[in-house]
Amino acid sequence: MNEVDKFVYRTVCDHFNIDIKHTTRRRNYVEARRIYFKVLKELEPLRSLSSMGNSLKSVKFNHATVLHHIRQLDNFLTYDKELSTTYNNILEICLNFKKGCPDKINVNSIIYEYKPLRQIPKQRGQDARISYEVYRFKTFKQFCSTHT
Repeated sequence: MNEVDKFVYRTVCDHFNIDIKHTTRRRNYVEARRIYFKVLKELEPLRSLSSMGNSLKSVKFNHATVLHHIRQLDNFLTYDKELSTTYNNILEICLNFKKGCPDKINVNSIIYEYKPLRQIPKQRGQDARISYEVYRFKTFKQFCSTHT
């Protein structure tokens, strides 16, 4: 696993409060794996599907399984708003990590901090504070980009 894989893995596992390497078919494990593969595909679009499947070392997925997970998540995101919010939160955190500015924006010598998911106390299910902080961070970032 490279650094991006490890960060996405830890973020997804922390959010769902599970380990996605377990070979169970429970819904929360499968949804977490789907989000894991989709976020990896968003972060590294030229990466092969089989290498994404092999990134979880104890459970090896072939390219067809990874492609199925990604397509199923695309379908579910249109109907399930809670899953869509969860996916967007995790994707935003991972994109900020990959850009190299995971938690700070500097505007006019004032530093605004964004607290990522791993620093918020773990709770089962959807955490409204996370989505509010991601929303606030996005709107502030848009405001700064248009007014500086």
